[in-house]
Amino acid sequence: MYEFLAKIILIIHFIFIIFVVLGSFTILLKKKIIYFHFPCLLWGLYIQFSSKICPLTYLENWLLKKSGKSFYEEGFISNYIFNIVYPKGIDPEVQFILGITLFIFNFLLYSFYFFKNLKN
Repeated sequence: MYEFLAKIILIIHFIFIIFVVLGSFTILLKKKIIYFHFPCLLWGLYIQFSSKICPLTYLENWLLKKSGKSFYEEGFISNYIFNIVYPKGIDPEVQFILGITLFIFNFLLYSFYFFKNLKN
């Protein structure tokens, strides 16, 4: 049961990361999503720039440990997304650049959204 719950949390965690990265597109479709996406984006940027570990990672680890499975020591991104998308041995400078890229990408989409709505 604990392993199943850990997998559910893992899926939620992955969806959250996708939403943080691409969620600014959704505000173009439905304006009220901005009230949910913006705090999520701020959280994602905080985690990226501070090199902290998301609380969902701790929950996943706890559930895996309770199930008797080995748990990962590093964060979710390092174990599941990071190793797939980015090569091993990436340094904090590159991680900082990725955070800046996330910020700029979302800033541009938010700017487009606000300027478009100013005209209406």
